[in-house]
Amino acid sequence: MKTVAWKAGDGREFLFQVCSHAGNWSDAGGIYVFSKFVAATGGWDAFYIGKCESFKTRIPGHERWQEAVRTGAENVLACPIEQAGLREAVEAAMIQQFDPPLNKQQPVYQSRYAS
Repeated sequence: MKTVAWKAGDGREFLFQVCSHAGNWSDAGGIYVFSKFVAATGGWDAFYIGKCESFKTRIPGHERWQEAVRTGAENVLACPIEQAGLREAVEAAMIQQFDPPLNKQQPVYQSRYAS
């Protein structure tokens, strides 16, 4: 299976497996990236980065997958990480580094007519 390495700012390296969204997901927790390989640069575009306690329960029905596909995503990069605290740290670092479009917070609309 193809893998993609990501080096964190502190020098640790994390290996992500390149998977199909419809793949056979394990019950492991970790970090996932809805992504697309860009042949021209040899790199990957990240459309959404998330963390989960179980790939098996999170990925198949993910609420952002169809939106990610419309944006260009073709694969899911998945990296099992057992420790919840480490998942939090890696997810935050990756979102900061890659600034994926679907991780941006949408502004909350407030009507000027609200009571």
